[in-house]
Amino acid sequence: MPIIHPPQYTKITHPQTRAIEACYTFRVTMDESDDPISFLVEEPSPLVSSMIASCLEENLSWWEDFLHLFLERSSKFFSKAYTVQQLLPIITHTFAMSNATSDTVSGPSTILLSPKSIQIRGGTFCVCWEHECESLVIDIPVGTLPVDPEISEFSEPTEFAALSELDPLDPSVPVEMEEFSLQEIPLSSTENAAKLHDRQRAKEARLKAKLAIYRAQTEMNEYYDKYGTDLSDSDASDSDTESVSSRK
Repeated sequence: MPIIHPPQYTKITHPQTRAIEACYTFRVTMDESDDPISFLVEEPSPLVSSMIASCLEENLSWWEDFLHLFLERSSKFFSKAYTVQQLLPIITHTFAMSNATSDTVSGPSTILLSPKSIQIRGGTFCVCWEHECESLVIDIPVGTLPVDPEISEFSEPTEFAALSELDPLDPSVPVEMEEFSLQEIPLSSTENAAKLHDRQRAKEARLKAKLAIYRAQTEMNEYYDKYGTDLSDSDASDSDTESVSSRK
């Protein structure tokens, strides 16, 4: 909830009439939990008081609550009780400029507003506003952009892992075998996901066939090293028959 400080009394000179006037300034301290109001500036432009007025019209409930709070906390300093409706027609607004802020917005930005002080002099009621400018910049991290879902569904690491699982004798991929990547397959506009999946299965079947040949060659080499003779075609046929019979 904003804090309304007791007024500071000073005497100032009116810029037009040059008359000396009494001035009462109430400082306002916003709590960290208080949300500021804001408005959008789409094009480079100077900050003018009409922007504040338009923002308050869009946040009328917030603005009236703030004025109620001000009248409640400062009522003992006034000669009589005033209402929000009496104050609204005589209130003016201005930006509080400092070395850290600028009176010009260079591009699309969100302007955050919070009341800094309320000054009463010569029958006028002026609210001074602090502002913070947040540039509207859209940043899209390139590394997080989505990839083609048809390609990412069958990634290369998955293919290589499958090849290792098909080779219990040797975890490394044989030199004679080819490694395939789906990125090498040109996709036409008429090919759908089902056709792509069937093509992948066919290629995996071809790899399994090559792997079976590699295993057979390895077994034959081991047989020759152990017994000194090659395995004949008739021996291989008998072995296959026995293997099929045992499975039945």
